[in-house]
Amino acid sequence: MVFSLVEAPAPSPGEQYLFWYAALRTAAILGYDRVEQLLPDKSKEVDFLINPEQAETVRMIYDMYLMGYGLVKIKDELERRGRKTSQGMDKWFPTVISHVLKNSFYCGIMTYHKEFTPDYLKQKKIKNYGQIELTQTKGKHEPIVTVEEYERVQHIMAQRRTECRNLNEGPRSKGKKPKATVWGKLLICECGHTFNMRKWDRPDRQPGNAYQCYSSLRTGSYKSRLKKGLPVDGICQSPMIPEWRLQMMANLIFRKYLSEKDKVLALANSILENYHEDESVIEAFVVKIAVSKDGFDWYLRFDGDPDKPLHCELKGKRKTNTKIMVAGDLSPAMDSSTTGCYQGLIA
Repeated sequence: MVFSLVEAPAPSPGEQYLFWYAALRTAAILGYDRVEQLLPDKSKEVDFLINPEQAETVRMIYDMYLMGYGLVKIKDELERRGRKTSQGMDKWFPTVISHVLKNSFYCGIMTYHKEFTPDYLKQKKIKNYGQIELTQTKGKHEPIVTVEEYERVQHIMAQRRTECRNLNEGPRSKGKKPKATVWGKLLICECGHTFNMRKWDRPDRQPGNAYQCYSSLRTGSYKSRLKKGLPVDGICQSPMIPEWRLQMMANLIFRKYLSEKDKVLALANSILENYHEDESVIEAFVVKIAVSKDGFDWYLRFDGDPDKPLHCELKGKRKTNTKIMVAGDLSPAMDSSTTGCYQGLIA
């Protein structure tokens, strides 16, 4: 008998997903260490043993919630005390804490049918929001909290939860993706994240839009964490940017530093002729805007090397006294004052 070695084919995207899902399912749950034992019949026996350090974190989460703490306040307190997640990370998120509070595993109850497959032909699982009955059994593992404490937590969460009309019957609603803006497409933070648009309104100024780094939006800004006494290692320090500042910089750069007028006008006219709602003249001129705590780097499509951007620095906090300083080697197209507020060039 002759055997030949054949190279195994690369796994398909579906097989890669199954490998990833299997690894995710075998990951340790916070508060427990997953232990596997091979039996004589070559089957596996899985057991969960309490991890004392992580179990103290779970106990702390439940105690703080029963004391009236909210999810964000619990997150801040865990980070302040240096508690680790199940993956050993220092950063916590409210959704992670919510999953810990909702998981009946911690009171010794195993819950099944959290997901189900409505169509056996498609074999696509969906979350169970009451379509089928859940199955609960007592587990073999040691609980960290009591059943009474778990039920009290669920009662408090139900009181704080806002109910939607279509949660119990019919198709579930899905969130609507916010409309992309020109600045949201161009702004890139030095930490690698994009910027989210937020409404910026205070009694002492006119309402408007501002842009905040997604990283600082998730973890909290650098200044807010300092005020709360939270660790700031690895926290993004890029400030929130009001839209009028970006418009001011764009006007100054376009009017003073773009020297190839013919190309600029031809491109602008072609864009205006084929105008769409999701396009703007600014996108034709600017490749991206890199943001850091020291200023802004504008990468333009004209006038010089794309690897050597124009660096903008601003001084002043209000429209009337803000001054822009631009460092670069481009030749000016026309004279323009660098002080004052300019109207934006968004088409």
